[in-house]
Amino acid sequence: MEQKPGRIWELDFIRGSCLLLMLTYHFLYDLVEFTDFYYPYDQGWMYTAGRIVALLFIGTAGISSTLSRSNVKRGIRILAIALAITVITSQMAPGFHIQFGILHFMGTCMVLYGGLERLKPSAAFLAAISLPALGLGWVFERLTDPTGWLFPLGILSPGFISADYYPIFPYIGVFLLGAAFGKQFYGRRKSLFPFRLKNDPVSLVGRHSLLLYVLHQPVFIGAILAVKALLSR
Repeated sequence: MEQKPGRIWELDFIRGSCLLLMLTYHFLYDLVEFTDFYYPYDQGWMYTAGRIVALLFIGTAGISSTLSRSNVKRGIRILAIALAITVITSQMAPGFHIQFGILHFMGTCMVLYGGLERLKPSAAFLAAISLPALGLGWVFERLTDPTGWLFPLGILSPGFISADYYPIFPYIGVFLLGAAFGKQFYGRRKSLFPFRLKNDPVSLVGRHSLLLYVLHQPVFIGAILAVKALLSR
């Protein structure tokens, strides 16, 4: 399958690589949580790699937002999907429900950036405001929320649970750094490389990252539980 004209292949490739690594991490997580299989996914190199991949995924989303002319529309669509995930997981898996995961975060960032881009911000401005955003994350994680409603900002109340959690602060700082990079280096909306990969399955994954991200957990958990039920007979 040829890459669509106008797409920047390396962004699809990075996004696809990140998503494949995320899927691997989540599959290990599901195996540990729903079977007797054990793997220390929450420590050591696996945890560190997972954090790095998440940051790279967020930064790439920031770059992509500088290339989109419909950030608000895309953000609202992703927020609607995220809200549906919150409702479904709270009903079906209360101990593993998602209150403000990566999709909630991405949708919020896209809507906010859609408003910010009306000011035609420069790369320097975006980089500059990313720093206090990163700093606020450090401050907010040391505060306690007495209301139970400030978790999107990174201020948690005792007993807060979310199986996937990416608060606005500090992660919007990473998104803004990605946007600054996009403004600086992708202003011409062209690849930075003198070549283009063809028939690349990783980039294909990157082009359909939202669909795969939404579907992968139900597929993983359903398959694991089905195999577990068959083996227990």
